Amino acid sequence: MPEEVILAIALVDLPIDIEDKDEARDRKELGASWWFLTCECDDHYVHIVQEIIAICTFQQIHALCFSKGSRGGTVLSRATPKCRRILQQALRFVGRYEFVGNGALYSDPSIGLKEFEALDFGGESASRNDEEGRRVLLKCYSEQESFLKHVSLFMPVGFVWFSFRF
Repeated sequence: MPEEVILAIALVDLPIDIEDKDEARDRKELGASWWFLTCECDDHYVHIVQEIIAICTFQQIHALCFSKGSRGGTVLSRATPKCRRILQQALRFVGRYEFVGNGALYSDPSIGLKEFEALDFGGESASRNDEEGRRVLLKCYSEQESFLKHVSLFMPVGFVWFSFRF
C-alpha cells in the first residue's frame, strides 16, 4: 500500500482530533492504526510516526503517547524501539529535557521564576547511549529582567549569554 494512503488512514483513525489544536480530546473506538504503526510494525513505518508527531501540538503528542491499547499498556510503553525514541524525544522540552514530577518544585511569581526537576538528555556531557539522562534543575523565567539579573551573577568576563522566551 502506498505510504500516502497509510498516512491518511492513520490520520483519520487517530485516537485524538488532530484538527483541534487547543485540546487533545479522546476519540473513543479509534486509534487501532496508531497502535499498529507504533507498536506492531517492527519500526517499518517509523517515518510515518515521525510525520504524524511533527504536525501535532505538545498536548496532542502527550495524548498519543499515553493512549491505551486494546491489549493493555500505553503506546509509549509498548512502542517498538525506534518509535519509542521518537515519542520520547517529542515529549521533551526543547527536545532535550524531560520533566520529573507533576509541577514546579519552587515558584516565585514576583520575579516570574519556576524551578523544575528534570532529566537532561543532551549537551556535551551526555552520551548518545545514556538512556538515563542527567538530573538537573531547570529555572524558567517569564520576566526578562529577572533572567538577566540572575545570569549576570554567573557571567564570566567576555562570555555572551543568549536568552529566548517561550
